[in-house]
Amino acid sequence: MRKKGIHPKVKQVAEDFWKPLLPYRTFPVDIERAIAFSNLPLHIDLIPGLEIDHVNQWIQANHFPARIDKDNCALHGFLLARGGHGIIFVNGTDEREERRFTIAHELAHFLLDYHLPRINYLKLYGDSILEILDGKRLPTIEERLAFVVSELPSPFFTHALDSSGITAYERTQVRSTEGRTDALAFEFLAPFHVVVSSLKKQKPEKRYEPIFRQAFSLLATDFGLPSTLAGSYAKHLAKYLSGGMTLAEEWGIKI
Repeated sequence: MRKKGIHPKVKQVAEDFWKPLLPYRTFPVDIERAIAFSNLPLHIDLIPGLEIDHVNQWIQANHFPARIDKDNCALHGFLLARGGHGIIFVNGTDEREERRFTIAHELAHFLLDYHLPRINYLKLYGDSILEILDGKRLPTIEERLAFVVSELPSPFFTHALDSSGITAYERTQVRSTEGRTDALAFEFLAPFHVVVSSLKKQKPEKRYEPIFRQAFSLLATDFGLPSTLAGSYAKHLAKYLSGGMTLAEEWGIKI
């Protein structure tokens, strides 16, 4: 069975982002600085103790045609996008490693769910679709059918803040979207083949547990990932490089 490493599309999107910014891709990555020097229409706003109310206050003050209809709660980050531009709100009181991943995660949402689909729609339909993309008019029935036939993502980006109060199908879609977004965030901060190459240079034992320990340490120290996320990524790397746990490792038997 073929081992799963990194999805080609995820790898390509990350490479396209970094291509003009290679001087800024030193690890651990300063993703905020990289975005600032990119040509993306994307702004980052650090807000201490970020909550839903902060985002709704910004929405009201800037006459943004939306509102987050959720009870107030703390947030790590949030993305708003309209008219080709995006703004990432980040909790400025989070630890540096947490902020790094939050920005990478919201950048991934911006590219995968808004910016790149918008570019594809403009290539396919031309500037005539801008009024629809920018919310100035609704698409006709014929245009809606064309969107379905084109197999492009919907031009109307909505992001579920959580999975409560939605159907099982919608919950599955949220998990799928977030999994893909996290994969791209990891690829921005700790590119799969770069990490694998670094691990191989350490010549670890070809068993799951030793590889996991070395991967976790590498991701947390050299690449600056938060410990929980470093652990999640390390499991994927260990499975990829070892083929998975042996029966003894699964049962906790030391040999």
